[in-house]
Amino acid sequence: GDSAFMLLGRQWEIYDCGEEKVIAEVPKGSSGVVGLRPLLQPKERFVYFSGCNLHSSSGWIGGSFQMVLLDDSNKNIETEFDATVSPIPLEVEAEAASEEVSEL
Repeated sequence: GDSAFMLLGRQWEIYDCGEEKVIAEVPKGSSGVVGLRPLLQPKERFVYFSGCNLHSSSGWIGGSFQMVLLDDSNKNIETEFDATVSPIPLEVEAEAASEEVSEL
């Protein structure tokens, strides 16, 4: 479509495979993403980087982004919705893992 979307917030659960439980959480309703609430026009994308500490070499993250669809003026909300993010695997890079071991 030709309508813009605004990313209002996010919700994440981060699991560590070594502990098989949630090790970190960003609660639903958290404002923005890395301090921003980007307005995305059709075919635009927003990329951000974030991180967490895993206690093992792998884990996964899943959750959602809270979004709104705006009208043609980009001033009025037409629809609010959650954009679900399927679980994404997390892997510690070999170089990072060897650095951690050498620091012990």
